[in-house]
Amino acid sequence: MTTAAWRVLIVEPDEIRMRHYMLELMQDSAFHLVATAPNKRRAILLIVDRTPVDLAVVNARLPDGCGAEITRAVLKKNPDAHILIATDVSEENTVMQSVEAGADGYILVTDDAPRIADSLKVMAAGGSPVSPLIARSVLRALHSRNTAAPAPASDILSRRELDIMGLLAKGLTLTAIAEILSISEHTVTTHVKKIYKKLNVHSRGEAVYEARQLHLIQ
Repeated sequence: MTTAAWRVLIVEPDEIRMRHYMLELMQDSAFHLVATAPNKRRAILLIVDRTPVDLAVVNARLPDGCGAEITRAVLKKNPDAHILIATDVSEENTVMQSVEAGADGYILVTDDAPRIADSLKVMAAGGSPVSPLIARSVLRALHSRNTAAPAPASDILSRRELDIMGLLAKGLTLTAIAEILSISEHTVTTHVKKIYKKLNVHSRGEAVYEARQLHLIQ
């Protein structure tokens, strides 16, 4: 991120919601709204042809596609960008598709939802805004996948460590994992150290490889 205003892309099919986001961001000097799109087709054209973006606000459900597709497209052109999924969709598969695509935050748009500007600032500072219901959806999906995986020869990792290992394998930051699990980043770091020790590894990549070899994660 530069010290200049953060360049923002909004991809939102609902006109009322789009206007609300635009007004909110244009009133805050921390942001520079560079483009808006109501659908996947228009968004892809903007991503390919327009000025690079630092932040993007994307609905998970679009008339001609999904937020995960936009997330991947933005990150392909802007590897350092941060993506916020702002939507009313809490279905587990949709949530996990967005997380796996690289989204940094996922909030449900409700009457008591945080302001988009506030959520974007949290992401720009290295945080991961996540609605509580979404955090639970991620955990349920991880538990389901762990249960479906072949049983390991021994219980090498605890349930909490398996949760964290699954999120590490998705490429999530320690901050994002802490947000999803509602624990401190220090606690996540402690668990990660224990995981490394139990698997006899020294990096995330080695841990993911060993965990998959042992069928601890898919």
